[in-house]
Amino acid sequence: MSQAKPSSFYKYATASTGRIILQSRSLRWSTPALFNDPYDTQFDLHVDGEIEEVRRLSLEKLWEAWYSEAPYIPHPGNIHGQLIAQFREKFPRMTREEFAAEMIPAIDEGFERATRALPSVHQEIRSLLAKSKILCQSSVWDSLPMWSYYADNHRGVVLCFKVVPELDSPWEAARPVLYSDVMPRMGDVEFFSDLSAGLTSLDPKILVDRIVYTKAAEWAHEREWRLQAGSGRNPDAAFEDIPFHPLELDAVILGCAMLPDDRVHLIEIVNVLYPHARLLAACKHDREFRLTVENARQDPAR
Repeated sequence: MSQAKPSSFYKYATASTGRIILQSRSLRWSTPALFNDPYDTQFDLHVDGEIEEVRRLSLEKLWEAWYSEAPYIPHPGNIHGQLIAQFREKFPRMTREEFAAEMIPAIDEGFERATRALPSVHQEIRSLLAKSKILCQSSVWDSLPMWSYYADNHRGVVLCFKVVPELDSPWEAARPVLYSDVMPRMGDVEFFSDLSAGLTSLDPKILVDRIVYTKAAEWAHEREWRLQAGSGRNPDAAFEDIPFHPLELDAVILGCAMLPDDRVHLIEIVNVLYPHARLLAACKHDREFRLTVENARQDPAR
């Protein structure tokens, strides 16, 4: 089920990093090697299913594709499917046994070829993603754990960004991270039988997206949304600092334990460079284990 895109995207940072972001008007897009999760965008897609089950389902779907009176609609990217659609009216009628004898060698060869190619596919995808620049943000500003380990134990800051349609904001293309106990697969028996019957295709972009936008379930509290920029201007660089427009910064939230000097400096930066942005301070709720916010512009020193 698709997730509704949030109206705001939040970046947790230490006070010093927050100052750098605000003064440089740029955000750091990083390669996976810099992430704090060794699995993040650094795992392989494997194949589920045995050849016997792939063979059985493929035969059923191919029989329907060639002989069913129902319309056959191949996947536009599957050449075999296009051939079935073109020649199904002229295809000779066979018994089930004859049909199986005709089709099984090709089914087996296709599955075995895909399995043999896995190591080279894994290496190619890993090489591609190793240079990919990714911006990680959250759809929530009030995560107690994230304030702790990304924002210096609540002494840091959360920067709130939004889509500005007139500016062609990159956040329009942001996608949610999916959280799972198991790694996504390259394909299962349904996929490979659909592939044999011309009903789907192997899309490299879909495979890459499964790796980029899937993380272990333990990270679900981060409610992360991501932007991917390919390898960027310098493919060999470990990161790239990409500018944002000042109007894309909607708010700055100061940590509830921010040091007084950091508070003064950040308020001054926001007042000068981002006078339109909301300036807020996180506060501990009196009766619940959660954070609230108050206006921070009226009392810069507190």
